[in-house]
Amino acid sequence: MQRRQFFHTVGAAAGAALASAASTPALEPPKGEPSKAPGTPPRRRGDFVSVSQGEFWLGDKTWRPFGVNYWPRYATSQRICGAVLWYDPVRYQPEIVEKDFAILESVGATSIAIILVPNLIEPELWFQETHIAYADYHGPFSDRNVKNLLDVLGRAAKHGLRVGCYLLGSHPFYFNEQLAHYWLVKVGLKDDPRIWAIDIAWEPHLVDHTNHRWRKKLDPQWNAWVADRYGSIGEAVADWGYPPKDMVKDSLPSPDPVHLLSAGAWDGWVAAYARWFHNHVGACYRAAMAKLRQLDPNHLFGAHTVGLIGQIIEGLGPQTEIPARGGDPVYYHDAQAVGLHLDYLGAEWRVHPMSVYHAKLWSGGKPVIFGEFGFNLAGQPDGKAKQAQAYREHFETILASGAQGAIAWWWPGGARMDEGGSDFGLIEPDGTPRPVLEVFKQYAPKFAEPSTRRAAVGPEVQLTVDGDRYSPAFFSSCNRAARQLEEHIRQGRCVRVVTAGTNTDSAGCPLVTVAGRPYEGRGLPRHLDAQFVEVAFRTASGDWKRLAPQDRLLLPARGEVSFRIVVQNIQQSTWKAGTAPGSVWLGVFADGKPVAEIPLPSDVSFGGKASLEFTLASERPQKAREVVLQLSARQRCRFGDRFRLGVAGRVSAPALCGRLSVPRPACPESR
Repeated sequence: MQRRQFFHTVGAAAGAALASAASTPALEPPKGEPSKAPGTPPRRRGDFVSVSQGEFWLGDKTWRPFGVNYWPRYATSQRICGAVLWYDPVRYQPEIVEKDFAILESVGATSIAIILVPNLIEPELWFQETHIAYADYHGPFSDRNVKNLLDVLGRAAKHGLRVGCYLLGSHPFYFNEQLAHYWLVKVGLKDDPRIWAIDIAWEPHLVDHTNHRWRKKLDPQWNAWVADRYGSIGEAVADWGYPPKDMVKDSLPSPDPVHLLSAGAWDGWVAAYARWFHNHVGACYRAAMAKLRQLDPNHLFGAHTVGLIGQIIEGLGPQTEIPARGGDPVYYHDAQAVGLHLDYLGAEWRVHPMSVYHAKLWSGGKPVIFGEFGFNLAGQPDGKAKQAQAYREHFETILASGAQGAIAWWWPGGARMDEGGSDFGLIEPDGTPRPVLEVFKQYAPKFAEPSTRRAAVGPEVQLTVDGDRYSPAFFSSCNRAARQLEEHIRQGRCVRVVTAGTNTDSAGCPLVTVAGRPYEGRGLPRHLDAQFVEVAFRTASGDWKRLAPQDRLLLPARGEVSFRIVVQNIQQSTWKAGTAPGSVWLGVFADGKPVAEIPLPSDVSFGGKASLEFTLASERPQKAREVVLQLSARQRCRFGDRFRLGVAGRVSAPALCGRLSVPRPACPESR
């Protein structure tokens, strides 16, 4: 994938403002020991990097990943397949790796990023789509590669470098549990504290030529979701005011890149698709993360990268600097879809504070790093000097943005064979450091310092980003807010990026659809949404058994069946408890008829999870074939996923036992 160099900086004034910042009130070190897999030796809490209060921690000290995406110097002249597997027995040159790591240590680096590859695949498969190619990979697995990988980890640790690993095969859309089990359990990487984090997706795309064809395969799921949320395809089309031209009877197509990237009569259709795609992506990430945390309870998990707002700054619309296959611009998976499911988020290339603020907004304040940024020297007069200056501006902006780390692209210098001769390297092919490494040495102490917060000048400033996701209105609001954000940072103000739903609740949030029209009983409320995390029933033995949508459950002729429901708030507006209009209740419907409403005993803010239990009893039963669960804001709207459960038996009003848990903080803290 070819990349053009570019950077954006908030200027030296921002760096000066940061340098004179007031210290943040002391953060509390994370408490508790790390999770331990059965049969593993005990470990101290400080062995693994953890996350708390929006920071990375090593023991009782904050820590920052500061380093480079690492390939050794001999990888530049190889095609990507050979370059990726640089530690296989044929290619591995430990003496060069050792010298590279020594140089990185000398300039203050704390981290490198590498890729875990079990074995080579055909180059054509690699270029087609890496994560798809490894989705069904079941061997062979090379123990010789493992031996060299462990040698790399050991050498890195000796030089104070913790390793972030991209785990091929863990992409949430193509999750290969066997491959993840091989690396994490069989090889034992889950117990290796030399690894600080694991990336599960590398540049996951929504829009480009290849992925448009892939998205077409999801059209049946998209159509089912529309029919479920709107009542029918016809109702949805009527709400949008636009019948897609490629509709065949009642079958909706997915928007192609032209529709996603431009305004028109189709905006309502695109807005509904964006809501579905966000929810679909989020559900995939949640499912993959549940499996990965079972395999590895010790490491942090992130994605490289998750399409933050940095890709649409300066009026360029979506990320147009990367020419995608077929010439279509690229969207990465957005923080709004995945922020709640990962331990940290990664931005790339366009170094801008908006990336950080947007990610903090949609993750509940989790750490954010810039996982790729750089400067292409190829064909540049005075390229080395320009590269050094670009990195100064990158680092100033990253520090001013409040990000928690910086991993540059990439280490080896020289013309890269598989990317049109690009040269982003920090070191010459013969091992001579380029001037940019002096910039690394200069800024390493600043990244190692504890967090600082700019002294507030006046009251907190809130910048609103709104409009339909993947629409010109959305891009416009982001670009406008980004320009304002730069100025506020220069002036040392405390800034927070919000949506029109932030700081509102289910009783008072703007009641508009995702397409921006007034909600009048039809459509999808923009600022209220929910996903079911768990639906389970209690078996005769007293255990809880999870149910999947469309499962069938035999209800007893007499007696009771207890259910446990966990549902998550995935939009900014807080769910209000109580009985007043706008308070949120869980509705239980049998064959379309309301059976009961179950109130929330406490408010649920963004990212929070409500846990409720109720019992379907046999008093005054009625025959039923389907039970549906969905939330509603009383006298306002229904919203969120509908969980459908096939039943055989009789359903009556439930006996209620409501409980609530809100395990995570509400919104990101102000900066």
